[in-house]
Amino acid sequence: MITFTKKTDLQTPPVDRGENRFEQIREDAKERHKKAATARRLDSQAAEDTKLI
Repeated sequence: MITFTKKTDLQTPPVDRGENRFEQIREDAKERHKKAATARRLDSQAAEDTKLI
């Protein structure tokens, strides 16, 4: 006898973080801003180290 089974869902549901997406966007932007500020500070320190006396 032939039995039919329902196909499984191929797409995984999106992760529910309990926050709206705008909060996530703000947090990501804040993190990128911190990383950029750190990179700028490191670049300026490296430039000061290479200055001639």
